[in-house]
Amino acid sequence: MDIIGEIIEFLKSEGAEITHFNQSYIQLEELKVNVFDLDETDRIPPCKSQSVNVRVDQWLNCRDKIKSKLKDRLGNNKRVFGRNCTIETIDSETAKEFLETYHLLGFTKAKHHYGIFENGSLLGVASFGKKCPIDRYGEKSMSSELKRLGFIPGFTIIGGFTKVLRHHIKVENLDDIMTYLDRNWSTGENFEDLGFYEEDRVKTHFYYDPKTKSIFHPSEVTDQMILKRIEGAGSIKILYYAED
Repeated sequence: MDIIGEIIEFLKSEGAEITHFNQSYIQLEELKVNVFDLDETDRIPPCKSQSVNVRVDQWLNCRDKIKSKLKDRLGNNKRVFGRNCTIETIDSETAKEFLETYHLLGFTKAKHHYGIFENGSLLGVASFGKKCPIDRYGEKSMSSELKRLGFIPGFTIIGGFTKVLRHHIKVENLDDIMTYLDRNWSTGENFEDLGFYEEDRVKTHFYYDPKTKSIFHPSEVTDQMILKRIEGAGSIKILYYAED
């Protein structure tokens, strides 16, 4: 079965109704899944409202993570309320195991790691950088970057995102939190409703090895490597301000 067929089979198993498809996209009633093969393109445009971008290499290499994100977009997750959850500091090894298993980008080094728990079960992990003074519009702000936020597949925590942000702001006495949205999966619209403000749009690129189907960050590339440059969908830099 080809990749398009595999994705369609999964979407149908989640109850999605396919209205149209070809080799570059799958159209559902309320969602369009764009499919990009890096062997066939050198540019991935940002997703639009009610659409997402899925890369063939990601489907091949981390299929379960892509399925989890698609299931979330279809609204098929079990809903848990953030008010019933607790936020607790966890060690880096616990955060690493969780994020390597469930987050599309895996683990990254960070100063602070928090677990989102319900009745003792770890449902989500948030990782933040150390706080530092940032000049924002002529004033100094104590800021921290949200580097990773991941949840166990099949669960959506209503209010969990803002709960962990407010917890970190309180613990570190911050003025704001900054993070980046992947424009393969978000246009930023939903985050405005959560109290975020868009600050910038950032272009991204990465490198692809057609022989091994491997992806390389620009910092990993050497002159000896023969790779294909891919212009990515980019990211949106957003800010969440502490409540007065």
